[in-house]
Amino acid sequence: MSRVKNHPDFWENVEKTDTCWLWTGSQNYDGYGNFYGKRTHRLAYELTYGRIPKGFYICHTCDRPRCVKPEHLFLGSPSDNSIDAEKKGRRVHIVINSEAKKRYKKPRIKALIDANVRHQRKHLTNN
Repeated sequence: MSRVKNHPDFWENVEKTDTCWLWTGSQNYDGYGNFYGKRTHRLAYELTYGRIPKGFYICHTCDRPRCVKPEHLFLGSPSDNSIDAEKKGRRVHIVINSEAKKRYKKPRIKALIDANVRHQRKHLTNN
């Protein structure tokens, strides 16, 4: 962290727009900025607010992976991140049919598939 924290080029790689501060340096395959092997939104949070507790995520209010504006970043648990994604319509639901269920013999996998199917049926009937 010290190598990155004290690196003078971090904020120089940011384009400040009217809404977001966009990372202009390298990006990962999923669109998140990358600076010395660290995701830039996490680094921006740490530089501004301090250490991120183990197991926590840094979420975006703006939903833009390249955004590093500290005011757009918030600390969240894995559950918070999932809820946030669901609210914003970024959650992908996988529907598994009964033929696919027959291929899985392990009880844990079958239980997960059954739970997913129940969730899908409930979600589809409520919309």
